[in-house]
Amino acid sequence: QGPGQERKRPDLPKPAITRNYYEILEVQMESPAQDIKSSFRKLVKELHPDVNPDKNPAELQKYLEVTTAYEVISDPLLRAQYDLRWNVSQNLASEADIGQYADLRSQEAAEVAVRARSSATAANRMADAAKKERKVEVDKAKAESGGTAARAEARSRRTELRELRRRASQLRDWAQWAEKEARQARKEAAAWNGDDFFG
Repeated sequence: QGPGQERKRPDLPKPAITRNYYEILEVQMESPAQDIKSSFRKLVKELHPDVNPDKNPAELQKYLEVTTAYEVISDPLLRAQYDLRWNVSQNLASEADIGQYADLRSQEAAEVAVRARSSATAANRMADAAKKERKVEVDKAKAESGGTAARAEARSRRTELRELRRRASQLRDWAQWAEKEARQARKEAAAWNGDDFFG
């Protein structure tokens, strides 16, 4: 940077989800927790893995948005922080406002990423446990009643196992996306609030 040149101000932090979380969940900002939960369940049903087996990008993005929005709005503390962040974002009148917004967004994104990874890990464990249980039951049926019974047992467990695998896959997608978002938010918050910029 040459003498007399101004340092370039960092770009305003822009989250991947730019719509209001309440809008995504199809509720009002003042909606009670039960209404939010009901709306989330309805939306999740529409986004069931069987509806989007090929991971259509638009539908996957909608799933990521709905899941993230509910993870935040369903938690009283995160909801309060989000409401503050959203209100700040509507009137970014100073560097202090933008710094506060960047910090709030970074904190929120980091918490969502932790929860997403935890959910994905739990789902993977459930799928693995179901796979092992299926093998045990199939082997037991085969030993007691022969191959025909074993095949019937395998078929009876197939749907459940497939559902668990798809759910785990969805949650892995969410975790990867949330972790990427958290890294970006952390980087942008550092750019706005770090000594490197403001000196």
